[in-house]
Amino acid sequence: MFQVRAFAAVLLASLVAACGAGRNFAMPADGALKLGVTTTSDALSLLGAPYQKNQETVTSVATTGGPVSVFSPIKQPGTYDRFTYIFLDTSRQGVISGALAGGRQRPERVLQLVFWNGKLVSYGSNSSFENDSTNFDENRIAQIERGRTRGAEVVQMMGKLPSGTAIYPMIAAPEGRTITYNFSEADLPNNERHRKFLAVYLDRDDVVRDMQSENTTNPLPIQPAAPAPGVVPIFVPRGK
Repeated sequence: MFQVRAFAAVLLASLVAACGAGRNFAMPADGALKLGVTTTSDALSLLGAPYQKNQETVTSVATTGGPVSVFSPIKQPGTYDRFTYIFLDTSRQGVISGALAGGRQRPERVLQLVFWNGKLVSYGSNSSFENDSTNFDENRIAQIERGRTRGAEVVQMMGKLPSGTAIYPMIAAPEGRTITYNFSEADLPNNERHRKFLAVYLDRDDVVRDMQSENTTNPLPIQPAAPAPGVVPIFVPRGK
C-alpha cells in the first residue's frame, strides 16, 4: 500500500472511530508547514495539542521482496511522531435536508503530521467544510503528463494548492517529493462515504514522474452504540 493510500486509510479510520469527537482547529496557513524544517515544537505552538499522538522508534531498515512504489514509505532508523487533529461537526447530523451542504450533514476536518527525528517529513489533510474544503476536480487529472508536467502546472491545473506532501523516508525516493490531493466526505442521507485522491511524484527538477489516483464510494460502517457521556473511544492505527 503506497503512502497516500495509507494516509487516506488512516484518515478514514480516524473519522469513523471519532464519530462526534475531536476539537475544532484551523488548518495551517499556506507555507506554515515546511518539510524538513518544521519541528514537533513548532507544530504544537501552531496547532496546539493533537487529538491523537503516536510515537514509533525504528532500529533497523525493513527489507522488501521486490520493487517498491515510489509512494511507499521506506522507514529508516529513528523516531517517528505522528500528530492527528480531528474535528467532526455533528450539530446538523440528525437533519436530513438537501438544503444543508448539498445533503451532507457531517462536515469533517482532519490533519495528520509525521515527523522523523523531530522534523516534518509528511503532512496530509482532508476537509469537507466549505471554508477550507480540500475538494478538487478529478476530471483535471487527465491533463497531467508524466515526464512533462511540472509541479507548478499541476497546481494550476487543479486550481488549488495540494492538501498534502511528503519527502523521504515517507516516500521511497531519496530525492524529490510527492504532492497529494485528498477529499473524503460522509453522505449521511445515502449512507455512503465518497473518497477521492491524487498522488503525484515530482523529481528533483519538479517534473512529474509518477502518479496514482482513485475515486470510490462505499457504504458507511455501522456505528456502535453511543458510549457513556464524556467517554470518546478512538483508535488510530500506526503507519508502517
